[in-house]
Amino acid sequence: MKNDRVFCKKKIVNHNSINFLSNSDGNNLDSFSDDNLDSFSGNNLDSFSDDNLDSFSGNNLDSFSGDNLDDSLDTITQKLHKKVAIIYYNHPSRRHYLKKIALKISEGLKTVNIIPYLFTVDEAKNYIHDITNNMSGIIFGSPTYFGGCASQMRSFFEFTDQIFIQRLWKNKISAGFTHSGNLSGDKLSVLNEISIFALQHGMIWTGLDVISMFEILDNDAEITGIPKKSILNRLGSWMGMMSSSEYNVDDLNEIDLNTAIYFGYRIGNIVKSFYIT
Repeated sequence: MKNDRVFCKKKIVNHNSINFLSNSDGNNLDSFSDDNLDSFSGNNLDSFSDDNLDSFSGNNLDSFSGDNLDDSLDTITQKLHKKVAIIYYNHPSRRHYLKKIALKISEGLKTVNIIPYLFTVDEAKNYIHDITNNMSGIIFGSPTYFGGCASQMRSFFEFTDQIFIQRLWKNKISAGFTHSGNLSGDKLSVLNEISIFALQHGMIWTGLDVISMFEILDNDAEITGIPKKSILNRLGSWMGMMSSSEYNVDDLNEIDLNTAIYFGYRIGNIVKSFYIT
């Protein structure tokens, strides 16, 4: 899943400190590196080359810069694909459960044409400018250690203090997931901690909407990667996505993996429903 990762350190604006974010040049969500497929030619959604909505770069609605209406709308649709960051911590000496869940969530995001970007907490610190300027949502994942988040995730939370002060994540969609070796393991404490962090940033929190151990609805049965009539939400979590596994077992429970795909699908649909500046 290497393509899900961002390896571009190009700065969005020419400033070094995080304080530059509040003075950014107004590029929109899709100007990720000025040259990737999803950039919008450096213009934001509202301006369309500073002409009014009817002109679209000085041409009338029917021409769209000389192209026909259908081709132009297809191009615009492609360039408006939104992006979501998945930021997680996984202990390097353990079985990468959090990464496995993150990859499944990314699968669910892709089913609704949301572009996922996976970051470890350390990578997220290095790309915090890109995440802040270009992501419509952020999903946080931490293992449950002693009834709480891993210290590395807490360190990342504290790293965002200037983002918090400047309200730069306000109205971004947020969600959380966690894993422990026990069925309970006090995982709810982790999701509570993540949700409080997100809400203090002014983010919009997303939980699970599936009744535990019921078949998924027929209209959701065609989600890529989830077998039809699958059982979801094995652990009955509403606050976010929970997973558990037996000690010394490499593979995660199939229901939990399917739930992670559905969770990404749900979050993606919510991200697509919002356009808040």
